[in-house]
Amino acid sequence: MTEKNNKSHKTGTAKSKIIINRRGPHQKSPLFIYIFAGLIILVTIGWLTNCRQKGETESAAISREATVSASQAESGSHQHGSGVTAAKSQTEESQKVNQEREAKTLYHCPMHPNYISDKPGECPICGMTLVPIEEEKKTAEATPEGMVEISPEKQQLLGVTFGQVELRELHRMISAYGRLTYDETRLASVTTKFSGWVEALYVDYTGKLVRKGQPLFSIYSPDLIAAQEEYLLALRAQKTLGLAKNNPHLSQEKAGEEAGMNQTAANEAQVTQGESNLSRNIEIEGTQSNSNPGQASLNSSLNLSQVVEAAKRRLLLWDISEEQIAELEKTGKPFRALTIYSPETGFVIEKNVVQGKYVMAGENLFSLADLSRLWLFADIYERDLPFISVGTEVAVEMASFPAEILTGKISYIFPYIQNETRTARVRVEFANPGFRLKPEMYGRIKLHLPLGRRLALPEEAVIDTGERKLVFVVQEGRHFEPRAVQLGAKAGEYYEVLTGLEEGEQVVTSAQFLVDSESRLKAALKGIHQHAGEKVLEPEKTPAKEKAPTKHVH
Repeated sequence: MTEKNNKSHKTGTAKSKIIINRRGPHQKSPLFIYIFAGLIILVTIGWLTNCRQKGETESAAISREATVSASQAESGSHQHGSGVTAAKSQTEESQKVNQEREAKTLYHCPMHPNYISDKPGECPICGMTLVPIEEEKKTAEATPEGMVEISPEKQQLLGVTFGQVELRELHRMISAYGRLTYDETRLASVTTKFSGWVEALYVDYTGKLVRKGQPLFSIYSPDLIAAQEEYLLALRAQKTLGLAKNNPHLSQEKAGEEAGMNQTAANEAQVTQGESNLSRNIEIEGTQSNSNPGQASLNSSLNLSQVVEAAKRRLLLWDISEEQIAELEKTGKPFRALTIYSPETGFVIEKNVVQGKYVMAGENLFSLADLSRLWLFADIYERDLPFISVGTEVAVEMASFPAEILTGKISYIFPYIQNETRTARVRVEFANPGFRLKPEMYGRIKLHLPLGRRLALPEEAVIDTGERKLVFVVQEGRHFEPRAVQLGAKAGEYYEVLTGLEEGEQVVTSAQFLVDSESRLKAALKGIHQHAGEKVLEPEKTPAKEKAPTKHVH
């Protein structure tokens, strides 16, 4: 075909030459003839090129069909062999793809390992510089799930440090802030059991220190005067009947005169209903003495003794002291105003009385507090309650006296938890020499509790996820294994280890969150590799299906 084309090309060229030569030398050919000739030449060249390309394509198709026909003409076991060959070719292609993926460097953010990029740069989430991911698939498949390998150079870049799991003496420190208050067992309230008017006030301002037995105020009360006169009248009657008993030969006139005198004295002392009752009893005794002086004297002596005791008991119940009653018996005259004395030594923390005020029975006039001992209430978290008990010694620090440390004891632990703060209140008692400490001051208590020698690890090594506690154990210096542990009490900067670790193991104490990110990233990348491997094999299945029509050639 090529020779024919060349011949036709030469023939066309010769004809064109003959046509051109036929023109005379003096004749000028028009311009369109040259243009027309050029177009013919270009079309001819394009046609020849197209024919050559079609020939090459047909020859390649014929050779391919011949190859397929030869392969299909073999034995019946040829189909099974071709399937194995196709599988091998798919495996080789998937390995090539995996090698290409491994050869390609990926980058990720240390703080957000889920973000992966094929180019270096900055993380769009936090702005940190992306670091390359060291993919070692074979090592990852051989190591346990979650274990991560970090080179020493990268460890230095991340700032990874290590701690030791070892036996050590643990000491738990409990600290809590509290507030000083009064010792409730050393409070006193001053009241009266009768009404009256305050005539004199000896303690006239709040905050004054008073001693036990120191006079506070004096009070005038008609009820108190009546009670005193009743007691004096009973004493006079008892004394008169005693004289009659010691002189039995007294005449009836003398006895009648004494009875008349007692009756007169009783009538004069009728101030209250009690005095009237006493006078009535004396009058009855006097009438009986006129008829039978001896028997009447004995009965009157017994009755008057009971009356005297009742009148005296009434004064005592009104908080009149024995000394004041003895003074009343000595003088024989009722005192106008009764002086009230301090029942305890302490400071006046409340004063509700002024001179001349009318006070009611039972009204609180003074409140006294002994500040020689104070209470401190502190709130202890419920996790610390198993380590304290009543009698535990505590150290008390006050902001007003930073150089001094007071010592006290826990005297009471409240039997309930405060729901708002999840704490239990404890009461600490301690001495207050010199009254330097004041109620409502703030203080801090410290409890030092030795727990003994136990297996422990540093606090910084623990990652608390909320559901469990994890640590990264160092394996061979560059492998880090995440491990769940069970921890006991926290003592200062250490945790007691119950299960999960052994003595002598090393754990990561800093940058463990970055190591955890690496571990999570490794697990995520492992899943990505597996998922990507499955996807690589899927496109290779399509050509096998396309080869099915070639059976038609066979």
